[in-house]
Amino acid sequence: SDEHLLVLMRDNRTVAGEAEISRDHDLMKRSHAYGILRAEDRRTNEFSASLFCYLGPRSGGRPYIGGHRMEITLRPGEGLRWEWADRGRYHGLGDRPPRLANGRLHYRPWLDSGFARWTESSSNLEGGGGGLRVLDPGEEASVVYRLRSPYVFVGGRVRVQLAPGSGAWRLEMAREGQDDWTHLADVPADGELSLDGGFPRPTACYEYRLRLRGSGGGIAALEIESDLQMAPLSLPALEVGANEIVYHTEYELSNTYDDYRPHHSKYDYGCDVWREVQDDFPTRVVTGGVVGWCFEEDSICQSFYPWDEYEPIDKGDYYDYKRVRWIYLRHFVRVP
Repeated sequence: SDEHLLVLMRDNRTVAGEAEISRDHDLMKRSHAYGILRAEDRRTNEFSASLFCYLGPRSGGRPYIGGHRMEITLRPGEGLRWEWADRGRYHGLGDRPPRLANGRLHYRPWLDSGFARWTESSSNLEGGGGGLRVLDPGEEASVVYRLRSPYVFVGGRVRVQLAPGSGAWRLEMAREGQDDWTHLADVPADGELSLDGGFPRPTACYEYRLRLRGSGGGIAALEIESDLQMAPLSLPALEVGANEIVYHTEYELSNTYDDYRPHHSKYDYGCDVWREVQDDFPTRVVTGGVVGWCFEEDSICQSFYPWDEYEPIDKGDYYDYKRVRWIYLRHFVRVP
């Protein structure tokens, strides 16, 4: 069950069960144990088949373990971002794995007249076009937001802009299952506050509450960005035979590497789709060099320059591949 195998009966359509495999080991031996990209190995095939050996009656069941579900309900202004970047944010009992990814849960709450619908609680505040306004300056005001994620929280930050005339405001946090509030920071008039101190290792946190409370003025703008720990995104599933891989990008194409950068979502550049063209594999072994990118209107090409043929012009425009023995050159074309 941990090898991601689907073993078929001899009709090559019906999925075989454990009892069928135990009676007919050839079903397992022909099923490419450990994946179709692994080289054929008689010893591995025999070993995998030998794991299925019980021929007696089967009964009973197995208790359900754990209640965690990979589900999330997003509110207006909230988004879950899967990202490849490893920003060093790790939760776990042991050493961090060699590869992980840190995504984000970004939330910009609506601060209009219906803001209370998306909060856990609020008092002495009124929403409007200018954000949250304190109704009675002589009384304390507060607002509480709950953050949930199917991925473990490993850090974050809050950006707050207080309205003119605001007094002293505080940022507080309570993790899942905690009733007491922990003071994180005093809120400046306009600034960013870290949440990292609220997520100590190794205790996992999938839910927490934030409370802003103070007097006078109000909250003109608020953003909550939580760091998440994720597994690195995998490549698309490949099938036996020819596969076409399509690359999607939110980059704007230009003629230089320096200008080929991601644009923020507030700019509407759309989403270009690129298809990789199969170029010839290099026919010689190289000991080092640089790889450069050439950008044209409908094409992105990659070029390799051995050290003895390359004269540096701008080091910032190239990637250093000194230790690479084989270079696979990539060529992308824009899909109409």
